[in-house]
Amino acid sequence: MNKRNNVSTVLILAVFFFLFSLTLFLPVRAFADESAEKISFDVNIVWDDSQNPTCERNEFIRVQLFANDIDTGKEITLSESNDWKGTFSGLDKYVDGAEIDYSISECNLCDEYSCIVSGDAAEGFTIVNCSAISCISVVIDDVAVGIRPYHIAGLFLILAVVLLILLTGIKKLRHF
Repeated sequence: MNKRNNVSTVLILAVFFFLFSLTLFLPVRAFADESAEKISFDVNIVWDDSQNPTCERNEFIRVQLFANDIDTGKEITLSESNDWKGTFSGLDKYVDGAEIDYSISECNLCDEYSCIVSGDAAEGFTIVNCSAISCISVVIDDVAVGIRPYHIAGLFLILAVVLLILLTGIKKLRHF
């Protein structure tokens, strides 16, 4: 194999890796209409006030829903009568081809408590309302971060750039 074939091979590989990395960045469209896909998720409240039983709990808690950090105007009310559990349902999963990032917030928690929100729309949300004393002992689990498609795309993009640098660094390029 001569140098000209080597340069051609490196160029073809660089272009391939570059194009392949771009496909990982682009959203994959399903055959079904994404805009019609709906999701639901549960919300529950856990009270952690055993170390300070004199704190008075709210009779009810309103939980506000946000989509991509924008108030949706939707709320659910949780109380002892519904076992401090509720569900947001019939929510769009996508907007403009991108998955919506849902979050929640409590609206009316009394001053004697602090809240810690954990979870997501895929698994549901848990709100821990704790008194000032018991909040110190609350431990939030670490969230495992796996390899995402954009990590792989980044690696292929870096590989493509390295191959192009090697290609342009070949001294006999002018004979190409």
